[in-house]
Amino acid sequence: IDGAEQYFTRAIDFGFSKTADETVQKWDRNKVLSDVVYNIRRFRPDVVILVFSGTPRDGHGHHQASSILGKEAFSLAGDPTKFPEQLAYVQPWAPKLLMMNAGGPGGAQAKGKGGQNKAGKNTDDTPPADRLNLDVGVYSPELGASFGEIGGASRSENRTQGTGAAETKGSQLATMETVAGDKATKDLFENLDITWNRL
Repeated sequence: IDGAEQYFTRAIDFGFSKTADETVQKWDRNKVLSDVVYNIRRFRPDVVILVFSGTPRDGHGHHQASSILGKEAFSLAGDPTKFPEQLAYVQPWAPKLLMMNAGGPGGAQAKGKGGQNKAGKNTDDTPPADRLNLDVGVYSPELGASFGEIGGASRSENRTQGTGAAETKGSQLATMETVAGDKATKDLFENLDITWNRL
C-alpha cells in the first residue's frame, strides 16, 4: 500500500502454536535468527520495531518467537563473529534503537494485551513515562493519506484471517516502548543524526 517491501525468513507457518519453545523447535531457531540478522545487515535500519513482547501475553507462539528472535538479532547484527558467512554479502550493522509497538493501532493495546483500558489505566506494568505516543493519524502529503488510513487499507488486504480495519481519519495514537538503545521520549529519531551529515 505504501510502497514498502516485506521479507520473510525460513520460518514455517505450521498452524497455531501455544508457546515460543514449541515454535522455535519446529522453525530451526538458528536459521531463522540468521535470516533476521541478515536482513538487519542488508537494510541497515537505525530503528527496529517489534510488534510483539516475546511473552505469553502475545498468545500465538509464532508471535512470541518473532519478538524473541528480533531482540536477539538486534544485539547480534553488529557483531562480525556472528554468522560470519554472511559477510561475503553484507557488513555488520548495529541499529541504534529497538522499540516495541505497545499499544494503539495494530499494537498490544488494540488487541487488549497491554496499554490502557477504557478508563485510561495501564493494563500492564509499563509506567506511562516510559512510553512514546506517536500520532499515526498525521496526513502524509507524499502518500496522499494518513498513516492510520494506510494501515487500515493494508490490514484489509489480509483476507485469509478476516482482519479488515477501518481507514480511520484524524488523530490516532500508537504507543511505543524503548526496549534497547537511548530512550525515545519525543520521537523515534530524536537521538539519531538523520541529516546529510552522516553521508
